[in-house]
Amino acid sequence: HLGTIDIPEGMKDLLVPDMNANWLSIPTADGSRERATLFDDTAQFMLAPRADSTLWESEISQKDQGFSWMLGSTTGTYSPGHSDSSGFGTYVHQEAGIKLFLVQNMVNGVPTLPRCRENWNLKACEWTPVLLYPGETLYLRPATPHIVITIATSVCQGGHFFNYDTLRLSFIGIVAEHFNGSNITNAGHPNVGLLFLKAVDGLMASLEALSE
Repeated sequence: HLGTIDIPEGMKDLLVPDMNANWLSIPTADGSRERATLFDDTAQFMLAPRADSTLWESEISQKDQGFSWMLGSTTGTYSPGHSDSSGFGTYVHQEAGIKLFLVQNMVNGVPTLPRCRENWNLKACEWTPVLLYPGETLYLRPATPHIVITIATSVCQGGHFFNYDTLRLSFIGIVAEHFNGSNITNAGHPNVGLLFLKAVDGLMASLEALSE
């Protein structure tokens, strides 16, 4: 179910004792993202022509914008506190090894992301630990700060998605990233804004159809 993985030659370093490696966003050749379909209710408005709303011709696709990727990391490596970019929701499926996710607790349903370049005090936040074992999948809502620690050398399949129930969180994440950039995220997808607008356009068209 992994499909074909296009990875750097150095991926073999995962098997080298005492080697520190932490690869993010390794592309999957087939763009496989079957686990995202559980929550992704916007793809239908991004990739297929529709007669009931504006059709935007674009070469941008979900496969091109980091919607599907692999992770590879050795024991002891970590990713510091960050929120995934572009208002994305995220899923991570553990194929091998063990990862520890520290997921920040939201306050009244809202993440405590920094605003207007305020200092982001990670120590003042409350975190929920989540151990991810082989065969398990973690889903993160948009704008959810998290820390990732590799407990045992790991390979994961993951990806991003948008969901209409969490659009407000997507907007919060996009605005926070606008002001803070790489200070609060560890990867960027600068061209994904058009896909997000397509998703919003599809939602508005659906709501208009319901009101008629």
